[in-house]
Amino acid sequence: MESTITVSGEGIAKFSPDTAIIRVTVRNTDDWGSSAIARTANEISNIKEKLLKEQAILPESIITTPMKLSAEGADTSQGENAEQSILIIIKKMDRIGPVFSTLSSISGISISDPVLKREQDEMKTEDEARTEAVLDARHKAETIAKAAGLKALRIKSITEEECEKGFDENEEEKCLFVKAAVTAVFTTEQ
Repeated sequence: MESTITVSGEGIAKFSPDTAIIRVTVRNTDDWGSSAIARTANEISNIKEKLLKEQAILPESIITTPMKLSAEGADTSQGENAEQSILIIIKKMDRIGPVFSTLSSISGISISDPVLKREQDEMKTEDEARTEAVLDARHKAETIAKAAGLKALRIKSITEEECEKGFDENEEEKCLFVKAAVTAVFTTEQ
């Protein structure tokens, strides 16, 4: 007689980030939108130049977003806002501090916390988490089968839940993680 065992499995793969992205935003308000646009564009240009000279950030590692123009208040009587951002892509993690230091010396800008990610081998890391999740499910099913006196486990189906990605702040070495979860159905024989 064939029986089934349904179990869940979880796997986590931890890894170091290889890329950080920092967003710097400049915003100016003026009675005339064109004046605010010109000041914002000039400040963005100065920030990019400072990063190139002081931090040797390559031009291809600085992405400039389109300029946004909006009215202040219900009408334009309070002025118009011009806002623009740059995204700074840092490939060496030990460069985050010095780049922040350079940016912190510039007044009137908004600096985001870095977004840390892994660009190399991302699929490999997800595969490691999936493999752990399936092995965890198999281990649970084997334990249940043995306790119930059942034999010959065969996978009938596996359903993958969505992979969760995040930042583990509890580790000594700050790291990223991928968590995979599966639900597996095994068939057994007595």
